[in-house]
Amino acid sequence: MRFGIAQVEISPPFRTKMAGYGGRLDYFDDIHDPLMFSCIVIEDRRRRAVIGAADLLWYHDEQIMDLRKRVAAIARAPVDNVLFNASHTHGGPLILDNPGYFAAPVGSAAPYREWLGEQILAAVRKAAATMQTGSLWLGIGKTSVPMNRRPKRNGQVVNAPHPNGPVDDSLQVLALRDKGGALRAVTARVSCHPVSTGARHRLTADYPGAFRAAFTKALGPDVIPVFLQGVGGDARPSRVCDGDKWRVMDHDELSIIGQDLLAETVAVLTSGSMEKLAPLTLRGRFNVADVPCEKNRTTREGFEELLEKGSSSERRYSELALGHLERDGEVPSSVPVRVQTIWLTKDLAVVGILGEVLMGLGKYVEKSLLPKRAIVLGYCNGSGCYLPDSKELARGGYEQTVYLRRGYTGPFKRGIEKVIAEAVWREPS
Repeated sequence: MRFGIAQVEISPPFRTKMAGYGGRLDYFDDIHDPLMFSCIVIEDRRRRAVIGAADLLWYHDEQIMDLRKRVAAIARAPVDNVLFNASHTHGGPLILDNPGYFAAPVGSAAPYREWLGEQILAAVRKAAATMQTGSLWLGIGKTSVPMNRRPKRNGQVVNAPHPNGPVDDSLQVLALRDKGGALRAVTARVSCHPVSTGARHRLTADYPGAFRAAFTKALGPDVIPVFLQGVGGDARPSRVCDGDKWRVMDHDELSIIGQDLLAETVAVLTSGSMEKLAPLTLRGRFNVADVPCEKNRTTREGFEELLEKGSSSERRYSELALGHLERDGEVPSSVPVRVQTIWLTKDLAVVGILGEVLMGLGKYVEKSLLPKRAIVLGYCNGSGCYLPDSKELARGGYEQTVYLRRGYTGPFKRGIEKVIAEAVWREPS
């Protein structure tokens, strides 16, 4: 087995607007901590896979699909073996020209996207050019970082601390060691929104950046820490819980979460239970799950009535739906969700889902592969929407109102988790 690793800074070198909050429409003032892109190229028996991880809210859909092809050519890997995960930091630069949470276009992010693409390709070239013999290891632990953010109050699901609510607290750690056994890279997969510092005007990787800083200080610059975002669509950092509300953490406090995650990661690395993964399969497949929506409204008359009599959000929804009717002749009644599966071994898969995956849906996908194991990631290969399971759809709340911001015929139908699980490739050859 061989591997190559590289890491480059992707903090914008020029003024850009910021992503993550609908009320923050202007440019960043300064940079608190560097945004990074990490690339790992893994090879076994002349077959390669590439995993990229970036401090971004999302990737741009068309750009990342093109970059996957270009990365595959550089790394000499099948394109279905190239996966990109975003940390989903809400302190990052604008990547989409017209994010769905804004009522109007906020300007072009094309200059940053073009520059970002160059940095990504440069990192892949470096990783592919510095392949070395080594081994890949897996360890599983627990993390205290996430806290559920969907309690029910006065009959409504709200965004607030829910200490007893369900979270994915699994900390999955992949370690790359050189032929002498020395650590060269460590990935930590955590399921939690990076929103600790709120809608300020400072670029930050949030707690994933604080984890990297703490890790490098403790283990030295020769070991590259890589953060992978899991299925934290319904979780916030527990450290920003302040009674029954969330507080906005000062940027300098991020080191607290970084130290928490460092200690938990080191506990896994030193537990004595790290498992060597061999032989590697490195076979992937890219599928699209067509997730159906309820057909609450489908006609021009229905949307025009809502446009006249509805609330401000319903009027915006009607405008989006009528726009679909004008362009396409119909309102979308299903949502294409990209699902990528890369089998690291015949018994362990990395599953990358395009969307803000809530814990219940992520766990359903993971259990659907039993007795085989999975590392389930959200925020992969583009920009998506919240993906709740049937239980959370029934409970309600902000995360199940995606259709209002996208102009679909209605919310997702129950059974969404089954549709997405069916798109996971189960037969590595």
